[in-house]
Amino acid sequence: MTGSPEDFSSVRWLFIDIGGPIINDDRAVLCVFDKLKEILVGRGATFTDSDYAAAQVAVLRSFAVSITSSMLQCLTGTTEGEAEIRAELARELSRIGYDAFKALNPLRRRVKETLEALSKRYRLATLSNNTSRIREVLRDYRVDKYFSVIGISESVGYAKPDPRFFQYVLDEARCRSDEVMMVGDRLDIDIVPARAFGMSTAWVRTGLFGTEGPEPASDIETPDLAVASLAQLADILLGDDQE
Repeated sequence: MTGSPEDFSSVRWLFIDIGGPIINDDRAVLCVFDKLKEILVGRGATFTDSDYAAAQVAVLRSFAVSITSSMLQCLTGTTEGEAEIRAELARELSRIGYDAFKALNPLRRRVKETLEALSKRYRLATLSNNTSRIREVLRDYRVDKYFSVIGISESVGYAKPDPRFFQYVLDEARCRSDEVMMVGDRLDIDIVPARAFGMSTAWVRTGLFGTEGPEPASDIETPDLAVASLAQLADILLGDDQE
């Protein structure tokens, strides 16, 4: 999982996940867990705090595409009522004011200068499972200008790992999949589907999913690059071209 700029000479676009590589969304993820816990308790579910903590760790360390579904299965043994719980969770999260939402999603260190450097060689796009208002957060942090295409699941109507979401961003970028490197912090919804599309991949091992998640267990789960940050990825891709 190492490489040099020459290894990725065909790459013209970087499709970058927002939560993890760009935004430190650890507090936002933990907020989802806390809200879900409140909802389950309100619906009469019974479990100890240690049970909940163990389930939380299990979800982070597994290929859990849906936090809601996985937590329900871990704590209650069933996903019955998932649709209603998911809707209630969405309502609760939408009640969080913008300032509080932004505070849950701080910009990672060195991201602004890193995006600026990357944008001088590559076209950039976001491919992120997130609410539409994360775009306003990017604008407030003054990093939205570096992206030629903004792909956010709530706005598009598809969520990773749905291949339609990847195809949507490819269509908006008007590029081929072999001209793309997918940059994300999760093997299951970033690396695996991107490799299935024939994209190059970079796994940014940061945040709860990047550090607590599983290790690659097969070829399709193995990224071309594994890095600790977006800045380290830029060091590899740009080499001596960085100012």
